[in-house]
Amino acid sequence: MLIPQPGDSEPESIELQYQVTDGLDTNWNYVSISHGLYRRGASPDSRHLGQKMYLLDGGNDWESMADVKQRFFTTGSAGGDIVLFGRGLEQQDRVNSAFDDYAQGTARSVTGLNITLREQCNDPRLSRIVDGADVLWLGGGAQSFYTSRWAGTLMAASPVRAAASPVAIGGTSAGLAVLGQFACVDLPWDSVRGSFAPQRPFDTRVNVLPQGSPGLPFASLSTGLNSPLSGFLFDTHFSSRDRMGRLITFAARSRTIGIGVDEETSLLVEPAGRNDWRWSVYGEGSVYLVGQMPSRGLRALNAWFLQDSRLTTGELSVIRLDAGRTAGGLLRSNVFTLAADDRIKVITGTVFTLNNGGSLYG
Repeated sequence: MLIPQPGDSEPESIELQYQVTDGLDTNWNYVSISHGLYRRGASPDSRHLGQKMYLLDGGNDWESMADVKQRFFTTGSAGGDIVLFGRGLEQQDRVNSAFDDYAQGTARSVTGLNITLREQCNDPRLSRIVDGADVLWLGGGAQSFYTSRWAGTLMAASPVRAAASPVAIGGTSAGLAVLGQFACVDLPWDSVRGSFAPQRPFDTRVNVLPQGSPGLPFASLSTGLNSPLSGFLFDTHFSSRDRMGRLITFAARSRTIGIGVDEETSLLVEPAGRNDWRWSVYGEGSVYLVGQMPSRGLRALNAWFLQDSRLTTGELSVIRLDAGRTAGGLLRSNVFTLAADDRIKVITGTVFTLNNGGSLYG
């Protein structure tokens, strides 16, 4: 297996422009797919000596938020091996910046993989690389890239083992969306628009799946009440793409709390004692928690029903977290006792705010 080295040129990428329509909106999109396996440092071992932590990134430029990425890649790897999944431009540059800037030269290795074909997922050499990760980072693109390629392959077992081991796991955009207890897995090249989901909550595009189902291999993150991501479904690029309606729909379908993460924003989740987790928000935007949140505990989104085949809910709370509000971190057990920043509801497929001057996003 040929491994390009630092200084080798990046292979030509495939760039596609495509148009999708969901019956309500039509949108042009672009995708860039790179090739290759890049590595800095030695071959990964299989000792799993990393630090459990989770970096949940709402989608942004790779070079942004260096402070939290340095913490994640240095502390998370504990001097071990980092594996990056990605399919965008400048794959080699990301390996180099992870090694030199974010891990600051402390990592044993950084390997970048572009998993495009199912044949790659059944290559035992690639599976062993993922098995050896002390940090596992899932790049963006589309959830269906991960699920359709991984399901039923050798590669699918590797994240299961990582999630149950002392491994740091992070993801951006689609790479974050597949980490929750449930995920909406988009059809290839067809992301659900925010206005579409509450209008047609049972359309095939609103494909909400639980962990443990084919293609969602991170069940260890959400099994049991004290698991780090138990009870949550994530959405990304949140306020900039007006995704409140679709997050509520996904959460209603899965009976979870919806968490929307803005672009240029990350939620860092770290262990805090035996049975709790510390949440810290970094970046320029906010993290939104949406659902029914009583003063104690966490309750799934149950107050919903269909009216004319469109979604209608009872009153829902929105808790908005930003970097200033979470200085020093918040214990997850305390997050849901915070006062709601907004109260909203959905009426026959349209989202309404009840008390925020007409804005859903603060």
